[in-house]
Amino acid sequence: MRNSHGGDVYTAELKDKKLLDFSVNLNPFGIAGEIKQAIRDFADDTPAYPDDKCRMLTSAVAEKEGVGEEHIVITAGAADAIYRIAGRFMPKRALLPSPTFTEYEGALDQNGCFIEYKETSAAEGFIFGHRFIDAIEKDHDIVFFCNPNNPTGLLETNETVLGIIDKCEESGSRAVIDECFMDFVEDSASHTLAHDITSHKNALILRSFTKMYSIPGIRLGYIICGSAEDALALREFNEPWAVSGIGQKCGLAALGLSGYEEKTAAYVATEREKLYAAFRDIGITYFPSSVNYILFTCDDGMLFEKMLSHGIMIRKCGNYRGLDDTYFRVAVKSEEDNEKLISAFREILS
Repeated sequence: MRNSHGGDVYTAELKDKKLLDFSVNLNPFGIAGEIKQAIRDFADDTPAYPDDKCRMLTSAVAEKEGVGEEHIVITAGAADAIYRIAGRFMPKRALLPSPTFTEYEGALDQNGCFIEYKETSAAEGFIFGHRFIDAIEKDHDIVFFCNPNNPTGLLETNETVLGIIDKCEESGSRAVIDECFMDFVEDSASHTLAHDITSHKNALILRSFTKMYSIPGIRLGYIICGSAEDALALREFNEPWAVSGIGQKCGLAALGLSGYEEKTAAYVATEREKLYAAFRDIGITYFPSSVNYILFTCDDGMLFEKMLSHGIMIRKCGNYRGLDDTYFRVAVKSEEDNEKLISAFREILS
């Protein structure tokens, strides 16, 4: 069974409804005009197969991240990266945090890997800290760690994440650090480890174009590998033309935007604070986030259905290991949309 995600507007009972979708955490500004133009231009191009080596996009990503092109692997989204890593390296024993993004488990399980979990809880503020580092053992072939984490939105310190990478290096493990939401963090340049990755040969960093550039239907992401050998192995473990031509054009347009990530992160931070204030006023228990979504709890077992009746879809989080059906997640959207969310919450929960 496939893992459940937000944005499921195709389910029979939902597809005909005009819903305000807070279950999927995309950029509140929507798709940039430059990316829309890239799509139009692509439609006007002479039909051709995409560049299977993604040469132009690889070069642009490498320049952005400050690493050599030999360390970059372009993928058809972050999920492609996760499943490619699990399929190519075939780990036998893995360590995952809990709760976290469900696709790590799906990819590892598909490849017959035995998975262990290190849990954190609401009582601990969903912070892992040094306890996760201590859980890494010598026979862990691979360790996945999401920072900022999904679905909690919490950002661990650089010290913790570097500690995870160092412990993996000592243990002979690969460390996969998922930074797919890092662009939404204010001053993200001081939190990402991308620029230092080549000094850690055992580490891989995952990044995605999907959320920041609001292009979920155009599957595009990349891996930054500490080891050029790992990058080569992952590039070769791939079906032909996995990354579409239109995806590559959109990626180049996105990387050409100036100040877009910083503008988005600042806007999200402002709107997030407004949502916090409203949640406190209504009495909703939430967990402070560093990104464009907020995890909260609610004992109303019909909350999802009640919100649908108000034309709003939120994300049920009971499918995350370590959470139950009282946990939900909402995106941080535009000011107008966020006010509609707050109004619905007030009517239902006040």
